Amino acid sequence: MTNAALELIGRTFGLVVEADSTVESQQDQLHSFISRRIADIIDREFARLPHLLYQVDVPETAVNEAFESANDASEIPSLLADLVISRALEIERAHAAYSSSQEAG
Repeated sequence: MTNAALELIGRTFGLVVEADSTVESQQDQLHSFISRRIADIIDREFARLPHLLYQVDVPETAVNEAFESANDASEIPSLLADLVISRALEIERAHAAYSSSQEAG
């Protein structure tokens, strides 16, 4: 995961990831932090959750599927964290592909 994806998620959820940590460590930190943050948002200020997920461009259908597929309410924060990270990676790949096509063209 590049710094751009980390910055997008960090700005949205208030996370600072150590720059010298490994990518795997960053993703583990990120998943854990986002899961905890989402759990807190669900518990304390649920109305804010759609806005935060919108900022990271997580599709509403995917969010609905996560809520429906969870066996237990405690699984929802982790499922949503997976969606946030997945979407950030998709955005990152799209930006890289666009940049490459602009450089080639």
